[in-house]
Amino acid sequence: MRRSLLVLGFCIALSADGAAQLAVYDPAVTARNAATAVVKEFLLNTEREQHNQLRRMAQRLSMFTSLMKYRLPDPPRWRTHGGDFLFTQAYNDALIFGDPTGAAYLAVSHPVGEAQAVLSRLTPAARRAITTRLYARLFDRLYPLAWQSRACRGWPSGLPAFGMSTRRTGNG
Repeated sequence: MRRSLLVLGFCIALSADGAAQLAVYDPAVTARNAATAVVKEFLLNTEREQHNQLRRMAQRLSMFTSLMKYRLPDPPRWRTHGGDFLFTQAYNDALIFGDPTGAAYLAVSHPVGEAQAVLSRLTPAARRAITTRLYARLFDRLYPLAWQSRACRGWPSGLPAFGMSTRRTGNG
């Protein structure tokens, strides 16, 4: 009891205002902060007006004519100066210039095999254990995305959009 009273008294003593605390008012700093706030508000309003004006101009332009006439038939390629690439030169070119066929991606990736053939060779208990872990990992990846979507779109609690409950299964 004595210890708790001592701790309580110590907490009260630390929370009390000290006599050494003084409020300092510096008119120069206050004026500078006020001027900075006015300039920032002016710049924000100017940017908003410019953005709205550009949107209106783009809408008017696309209302009367097709913008496809301004498209370049063969846009110039970016000039890269070589260097250390994480993958192959073909994949780097695909990242920069595009790769409609996906050939560069397929050259650096491994194709995903058919899982059903592999799972069918397992015992039912092993199959159930593996699929439970896979679903748990999938849930771990999807839950943050679903939470963001729920917050943005007003979904109710849980994951009804994915048909999943919030209960985890398996060992991880």
